[in-house]
Amino acid sequence: MNIRAITWVSPFALAVTMLAASAQSAAPAAGGSTAPAITPLTKEVAVARAFGGKYGRIPGNIRAADFDEGPEGTAFHNIGPVHDPDAKVGVRADGLAYRKTPIEIEIGWGTTQIAATKAGEWMNYTVDVARDGLYDLEVVASAFVPAERAAAFRIEFDGEDKTGDIVPPNTGKWYIFKTTTKKGIPLKKGFQTMRVVFTRGEHAMNLADLRFVPAE
Repeated sequence: MNIRAITWVSPFALAVTMLAASAQSAAPAAGGSTAPAITPLTKEVAVARAFGGKYGRIPGNIRAADFDEGPEGTAFHNIGPVHDPDAKVGVRADGLAYRKTPIEIEIGWGTTQIAATKAGEWMNYTVDVARDGLYDLEVVASAFVPAERAAAFRIEFDGEDKTGDIVPPNTGKWYIFKTTTKKGIPLKKGFQTMRVVFTRGEHAMNLADLRFVPAE
């Protein structure tokens, strides 16, 4: 009979130990038969957890830079090269001091933001939705390219697209942030994985905050 035991070994890796019967290194059993030995086989599976151990609450504000902790491909996906990875001064250096991650984070102009976004990148957030219902989403972002090159993103909950493409308006400068509202997003109560997926644009938007409020 196979026995499976699961133990946590780090915030980001799950060790699954399988105790399997083996004919080798066998010990004699009663009646002269041979009892199979137990051979442990260990495999690590990447997992993620909420940033700082604090999940996002809906309704409420979710800082874009506070996506889940975990490795590339599990908590986030970055399309390289990483922008200014060794910055010593300025908004990028402050972002690295806040959090070291391949996703570009900047702190300045009164915000903490995901910067230099590219189509195909994404971040996961562990969130708890307080109740079933419709929610309005207020997006705080800056955009600084012409309309034909505008950046866009969507938000998924447990793999389901709930918003379609959201296109923040051109604010003229990367340090000028404005709020865009997406109304009537249907959400279910409970813990879920929220994913922000950038669908268009390259270095065309900075994303600061996602505020969910009950729809009126």
